Amino acid sequence: MNHTARPDGAICLERAAADRLPSVVALSNRGGSDGSVRELDDDGLRSDDAVPSMRPRRLWAIADAYRTVFDAWGDDEVAFNRPYLGGYETTTAGPLFRAFEPRYVVRRPGHEPRRLRLGAFQNEFRREFLLGEHATAQLMQPGTDWVEPPEERVQWLAERLRDAHQLVRTGRTARR
Repeated sequence: MNHTARPDGAICLERAAADRLPSVVALSNRGGSDGSVRELDDDGLRSDDAVPSMRPRRLWAIADAYRTVFDAWGDDEVAFNRPYLGGYETTTAGPLFRAFEPRYVVRRPGHEPRRLRLGAFQNEFRREFLLGEHATAQLMQPGTDWVEPPEERVQWLAERLRDAHQLVRTGRTARR
């Protein structure tokens, strides 16, 4: 959440600007603010955690699919590598996929060889977005229990995530 808890359990203290997620989702691949390779102060060989764990074009396609299904085209709705560069998925799976990728070539009889494009990313949806307004408002009040999002919110999210990933699989996303 973009808020943290008070001693009375109310999750209503706003985090510092540098620690806030965009209003819908942050997509992280250990890259820069546009998903490409980050600028570094030295010119040496990059460590595994300084190399994007997914190609920028693929991450952009996922972002565009999320923007499409959630109608999230505003400047602060979908962002890359903010407030952090990613976690386990990007630091562990990313280097592993990069190491395996040259060996993942598929060729069926009578067809051209195809190389699988592997990558890892982390999608961090803002909890306030996932829960919806009513459940979020409840969490901002003192208490000790957790709220469940309404079933219709869960279904709405599930349908849109399914649709977004279908857009990515079929290649029907485009940069705007």
